[in-house]
Amino acid sequence: MSVKLFTVLTIMVAAAMTAAAQTRATTKESASLTPRCTVRSLAGNFGLTVTATNIVPPSTSIPIVSVGLVNFDGAGSLTGAVTTSFGGFVGTDSITGSYTIESNCTGTFSVTFSNGFTINHNLVIVDEGKEIDFIQTDQGTVTTGRARRQ
Repeated sequence: MSVKLFTVLTIMVAAAMTAAAQTRATTKESASLTPRCTVRSLAGNFGLTVTATNIVPPSTSIPIVSVGLVNFDGAGSLTGAVTTSFGGFVGTDSITGSYTIESNCTGTFSVTFSNGFTINHNLVIVDEGKEIDFIQTDQGTVTTGRARRQ
């Protein structure tokens, strides 16, 4: 093999390797910019648990716990039923609501009980959509919860 042919082949191999590396870098960069979550990422039935404290000024706090089932429709609406102990008084109620999801897998949702009372939350989708962690955003409450896909 002549030196000239060897040099041409070396240059061609180097150019091909550089192009392949640039393609991989561009593909990796594009993948990181692709939205991971949409409203469709949250769809199906989820079992949920909630632990909360309602704060009533000046210094009264009311413990609240709930369990329930909620269905996210994949289009921004939710329905379900929850059983709640509010300071020891237990009841079951139906819920409706709406939700939004950002591409970074965070979002919001509101829940309206059958008596018209509405509460608001921020959420994060975790474990590839198998779970949701959330916190209530209304003043005067300390509420966290988790919902797991059934």
